Amino acid sequence: MKYLLNLFFAASLIFSCQFVHAQDFSGNWDGTLVATTADGSDFTFGYRMVIVDNGDGTCYGRTRIVALDENENEFAAMYDFNGTINGYTLKFSDYKLVEADYPDIEGFYWCEKSGSLYLSGTSLTGNVTGYSPYGDCMPAKAYLEYYSALE
Repeated sequence: MKYLLNLFFAASLIFSCQFVHAQDFSGNWDGTLVATTADGSDFTFGYRMVIVDNGDGTCYGRTRIVALDENENEFAAMYDFNGTINGYTLKFSDYKLVEADYPDIEGFYWCEKSGSLYLSGTSLTGNVTGYSPYGDCMPAKAYLEYYSALE
């Protein structure tokens, strides 16, 4: 009986570990980054991620961050990123600016981002930090929803 109980426990553990590693982050994700400014107010950016899950604990893709100026004109930046996946957590770091629009605001710059996002159902949420040649950027919270499969 003890042998059967141990065998059942081991099989359950193996199955649950396979289930955790079977999470697929691949797809198009859409949402927001909410950054807290120096004065304590929140600034919301549109945010998208295209994630390709390699199935081996690594991933890559592209992020797109969008902001509006005071006249509601849209400007955006796209970055390529690399990442790792462990269970329900994706850690990523932008490494290359692919394309960017710049508003007519003196001293404006885009930030490369890195973060740790947690998968819950069809949502990815977590903390994102940024960095630029001018120093650290405002920390932000990411809120993303899965909206389509990769084409």
